[in-house]
Amino acid sequence: MKKHKISYLIAGFLIFSFIIMRFFNLSFSLPTTFKSMVEKQITKDKQIDIKDLDMNKTILNIRIEKPFTSAKKIEEYETDDNDIISTLLNNELRFYKGGRFKESNEEYDLYIYFESFVRRYTVSEDYIKTFDGIYKILDKENDLYESLKSLYNQVQ
Repeated sequence: MKKHKISYLIAGFLIFSFIIMRFFNLSFSLPTTFKSMVEKQITKDKQIDIKDLDMNKTILNIRIEKPFTSAKKIEEYETDDNDIISTLLNNELRFYKGGRFKESNEEYDLYIYFESFVRRYTVSEDYIKTFDGIYKILDKENDLYESLKSLYNQVQ
């Protein structure tokens, strides 16, 4: 009889923990960096034949757009400068998949053009949206967002 009570108690605790994790969108995922996330997404894609991310060979250029703009013509910043691309990708910003964040209109779309495909990353101060989910920023200062913002403001 005691074994049943203990097993019910453990099962109840696990169910309660699962509900709390789903409600608060908590995750056990470890923090990652932007370059690691991009590399992992590329190597997981079975249709793409790239083994590692070599900026000089695989990335052709990047484009930055501001999706929520009142201008009739969408302004964009585009470059194939390896130094700028390297600075953006090697950013040590820490984030993890999931978590709670506040949705913002202050975000930038970062398009990375590879040899045969394009990836879009929507970057805000609090999160990064990709095709496979939303990542919560852990650092107080989002250097990637600030870099995109300053590059985009060069156009205006």
